[in-house]
Amino acid sequence: MAATSRGKSEIRVTRDVDNEVWSDQRLHVDGIDAMIVGGYATCLDDVATGRSTIAGMKGEPLLKVRGTIALELRGLNLKGGSASQDTFGGVVDFQGNGALRISDALVTGASSSHPDRAAVGVRGVLDASLTVGDDVAIVDNLTSGLMAIAHARLELRGERVSLSRNEGDGLLLQNVESADIALADSHISHNAGFALRYRNPEWPLPGDGVVRLRSTRSSAPLHVEENRTGAILVTATNRARTLCMSNVAVLGHVASGSPQDFNASVIRIDGPNAHFTNECDAIGDASARACMAAVCNVVANNVANGPVISVTGGATARIEKMFVLANSAPTLIGANDDHRPGESFVGVRNSLFAGNDVGDSIATTGRFAFVSVGATTIAENAGHFGRTFQLDEGGRLAVSTSIVDQEQTLLTADGPGAMPLFVAVLARNIGDAWPRDGVLIGRPSFRDNSFELEPTSLGIDAASAQGGLDIRGHARDVDLLDVPDARKPRDLGAFETPVPRPDSIFGDGFEGSWLRRDEPMPMPRTRRALRVSH
Repeated sequence: MAATSRGKSEIRVTRDVDNEVWSDQRLHVDGIDAMIVGGYATCLDDVATGRSTIAGMKGEPLLKVRGTIALELRGLNLKGGSASQDTFGGVVDFQGNGALRISDALVTGASSSHPDRAAVGVRGVLDASLTVGDDVAIVDNLTSGLMAIAHARLELRGERVSLSRNEGDGLLLQNVESADIALADSHISHNAGFALRYRNPEWPLPGDGVVRLRSTRSSAPLHVEENRTGAILVTATNRARTLCMSNVAVLGHVASGSPQDFNASVIRIDGPNAHFTNECDAIGDASARACMAAVCNVVANNVANGPVISVTGGATARIEKMFVLANSAPTLIGANDDHRPGESFVGVRNSLFAGNDVGDSIATTGRFAFVSVGATTIAENAGHFGRTFQLDEGGRLAVSTSIVDQEQTLLTADGPGAMPLFVAVLARNIGDAWPRDGVLIGRPSFRDNSFELEPTSLGIDAASAQGGLDIRGHARDVDLLDVPDARKPRDLGAFETPVPRPDSIFGDGFEGSWLRRDEPMPMPRTRRALRVSH
């Protein structure tokens, strides 16, 4: 191909002229440090403008990277190429050690006759890293978008990054020990598979793995939107695999698999070593701690044949400050809902479940699973469901300092060994639920267009002080002076009612825009217009 080298490390590719491209190319980089930079009118120019296009051919990757390298790709449209049985990336296939960085690039047109291949594939021999910077689109491939395997570290730390319209997953991570997907003004959307699939097969590498999926801009969540199989699948059997998700909007998926299949849920955490959390600071990610001070994630406008969030096979999920809004599914949270063995655990705190269309229950606790719900508001959900909580044989359920404002009965417990516990719960309909101790029967009075309690409502100053912040990042345990509370300053539910101020009157719609304010997620004020705009 027509490219020249100026110095040891820079290869310049002339940009398109009259829509011409460098076509039918096969490039091979082995054991060198280099930059391949496009956008130059001639190789002697000092400034690059635009991009250069390099097109591959069927049967081979466009670019093979081998050996120990430090390679940067910038200002390029990389089109075409095929992944084979021995390669993992159709456009870029990196198998070796060292570092590959891609920025200001389009990667498209990859194909493969083998499953689980991607447009960009990285397999580390001993230690390989892939960094994706600003203005990268990995789109319209007949494969997954990006795949990382084995001794590979992945860092997506750019703005305006798109992994979209690929015929596989947006991101496929296999046996990866670390991945930091920290993006701004970016989206993983409209892929035929999952937005992110993180799996640990039977031949795991030593060591545990952590993947962080987050937006770096508080006013603009990372959009995970309308992927056709589901949003997120984490599977792990041998070594621990943890997904930490913060400041992410999971929107508009249709998970249409059979009710107990992996593709029947929007988010599925599966296996005894699979874990989900948004408490990223607990696993050493100080840069994500802002998630703990305000609403963390939104799961909205999704349709599922199974639970919206399924935690099964001994997996764990710790959900904090999440909005679960306007979804349609048999149940919103399922722990061991497929009746497989394993002591799965789901912990939900400071969250809101509202405006959903539910067929069976808000949360289902299957055999030997444990679901813990605290400081959460469940209200104004519709559908044919008959109970808020379903507790099966050997299951455990603990609900505390929460509001369940539903006309359906609070609990149905089936089979021996079911153990429910309620502590400081305000519920409209307790039905035949047991035990009754710890349940205040009645209805809350919400402020107009809000799920915040009126100062005179049941549930105000109804629990002992525990400290911390509510779903919006407001201080807890605000003792309203006019409320006789027997020294119990904490409000029930996800929202702590502040001391009234003259400027605390809210309007309709959401509290601020995702694009204009410093709030990481929208605050629903109009309770009867819960559909989240995206």
